[in-house]
Amino acid sequence: MDKPAIRAQLLAKRRERAARETATQRSQRASLIAQQCLALSDVARICDAGNLVTSYEALTSEPPTDTLNEALVAAGARVAVPVHVVDGETLDDMRWIDLTSRQVLAMNTEALLALGVAVVFTPALAIGRDGSRLGKGKGYYDKFFSQLPQFPRGPLRVGIVEPTSVFDTLPTEEHDEVLDTYVAG
Repeated sequence: MDKPAIRAQLLAKRRERAARETATQRSQRASLIAQQCLALSDVARICDAGNLVTSYEALTSEPPTDTLNEALVAAGARVAVPVHVVDGETLDDMRWIDLTSRQVLAMNTEALLALGVAVVFTPALAIGRDGSRLGKGKGYYDKFFSQLPQFPRGPLRVGIVEPTSVFDTLPTEEHDEVLDTYVAG
């Protein structure tokens, strides 16, 4: 199956899940994701050191990250999330907000990277156990990751995905960047 077909199938499944998931179920799932992420030894070490971590504020159809983001801040990490300001922006153009202060931390990705990112939590439609990642097809995170050295010289790349969206491998293209690990919740 090719990338567009996989995307269409997984997006439909996500919409179905979001439509039937109760607030309690979503909250439980958010807690599980946070626990799994903080159980990663590199993440725990990085948070303890007060390093900068990037995450995202999940859409309703995505695995929830609100509890994760709160837990990262509570564990000592400085957490930044991208914020859309103008339609059509790329991740490079987006402002990054510090979740502790709710103030702009960086006006664009270049400024953010200059601050030294230690972990990147990234959304994914699907993840391969080999590190392959399928996003929504715009290449935002592939471009972002291409600007960073691989872990351990660069940040740990952690994908967050639905449990039913983990495969052995996924179709990839030359520009696709790989993840170091993932959490399914």
